[in-house]
Amino acid sequence: MVSASRRWALVFNGEIYNSHELIGHFGLNPDSLRSTSDTEVLVESIDRAGIRPVLDRALGMFAIAAYDTVERRLWLTRDRLGIKPLYALQSGRGVAFASEARAFHGCPLFTGRGNPAAAYRCLDRLSVDPDSSILTGVEQVRPGELRGYTAHGPGRVEPERHQHWSIPAAPSSNRSRMRGSRWKNSRL
Repeated sequence: MVSASRRWALVFNGEIYNSHELIGHFGLNPDSLRSTSDTEVLVESIDRAGIRPVLDRALGMFAIAAYDTVERRLWLTRDRLGIKPLYALQSGRGVAFASEARAFHGCPLFTGRGNPAAAYRCLDRLSVDPDSSILTGVEQVRPGELRGYTAHGPGRVEPERHQHWSIPAAPSSNRSRMRGSRWKNSRL
């Protein structure tokens, strides 16, 4: 979906649970929206305030690719707990993204090689490291992570990473009560 101003283009997989709250918080006019879609609320909120303030408030399960046509910057992000998957591939020729690793097999940026170390870890631990995949060069975007890719001409892409959300640490008083006790006896 493209914002009404044509500045932002958004690819969105998921659901924003508090889209009505975003309408009020970012001062969107509900009558000017073209649909009742949470995708439109998201792209118009990003257009109004920028991606970081919207991620601070958006609650839901999602994977988002948002392209800023003015700054020529692609943003990739996942929900706080990583419910929706998102993979990225950056090479000297550009950036590609998909919701599953096997989608890169048809991508001209993909070298066509597997990642033997990641495949072994997957077999050994029944999981792959959080920002890896079994395909060489293909990485998972971490839960709560925001990745930016700015184009500086053909084949020149500058990446950046930010953690927009992480699990808060438990208060120390709860941790000390849990040590040495069983769940049935704890007062959490």
